[in-house]
Amino acid sequence: MILRDAKILKDVGHNVFIFCLKNSLLDLKAKSYGFDCIYHKAGTHLKFIKWYKLSILKETIERLDINVVHCYDLNFVWPTSYFLRRNPRVALFFTASEQVLKNYREYWFKSLMSRVDLVYIPVKEMVDSVSDHLVVPERKIYFSGLGLDETSIKSKANNLDENVWNLGIFVNEDQTELDDIKTCLNSIWSINLKRSLTKSCHLHLYTSKKWSENVLRTEIEAIADEFKLRSFLHFHDDIQVSDISADVWMSYATPLPLEDYTITALLKGIPIIANRNAATEELLTSYGKAVSTYMTNDSRELRDKIESVILNFDGATSEAKSIKEPVLNEHGLNFYREKLLKNYEIQLIKRQRFFG
Repeated sequence: MILRDAKILKDVGHNVFIFCLKNSLLDLKAKSYGFDCIYHKAGTHLKFIKWYKLSILKETIERLDINVVHCYDLNFVWPTSYFLRRNPRVALFFTASEQVLKNYREYWFKSLMSRVDLVYIPVKEMVDSVSDHLVVPERKIYFSGLGLDETSIKSKANNLDENVWNLGIFVNEDQTELDDIKTCLNSIWSINLKRSLTKSCHLHLYTSKKWSENVLRTEIEAIADEFKLRSFLHFHDDIQVSDISADVWMSYATPLPLEDYTITALLKGIPIIANRNAATEELLTSYGKAVSTYMTNDSRELRDKIESVILNFDGATSEAKSIKEPVLNEHGLNFYREKLLKNYEIQLIKRQRFFG
């Protein structure tokens, strides 16, 4: 989300600075795109008494005459709002990149949140959690969609083995829990043991880093050995969102109710099986055969849904290919880019009008 927004702004001539941890994945990616980075030198969970460690952010905003600040981590909204209290002409935005589960109803939280001009939510089903837990009026909540670039989304790869069923999942680089992956492996083991399909199922694991640097690989392979599935696993390194491929795409519980990988799979014409929540149930209602849902960590239900999709594969893929336009209307980059720039302009004009 950060890199996409930064690229949109840089492409139209704005100066963009990314505040992040040095040598983090974001830092490395930002450098590869040519963005200037400013480094945070403390932890990411800052209590009030440690906000002074963010003084470099306050100084940078003033020194570079920054007039728009956009936060993507709730932990940084509070100190940023506090530092901007004496800079009323600076517009402040927040993208809620995951569900807000904790209540922030105390006076000081409400006071700091009131400094935020607009809260972006990538899926409509997040509006209640943001409104209720952050005490944000709905007029300040804006549904942005996921901002997917249609031109970068390549067709499903033709190099998949046609002699097997190829199932894909994306493993986040900061993921530490294996329950969801074990659920997927358990389901595939059960299907292959049952022999209910004409071809065996293989699992493709995608990640944006190198698997050789991911501590999870050894643990995943140990679980696969337990199920005698090692030869049914395929690890893919350095994968962009646009490069994923599978016959059927699976997603599991993540902080964001609906991931860009899941929507990208639909845009590629790949049927999806997603963990059940308000966002994925809305997809199921809207797009029928192309979408299935299952209860998180329920390997039996996931197995049944995999079987159902594959046994009705032609109908599922046909429907997935037919829904590209309505999906892009909500989650496409063109809509997102136009509204991002327009909202920045509107809020800056408001602040200049009221505060000179």
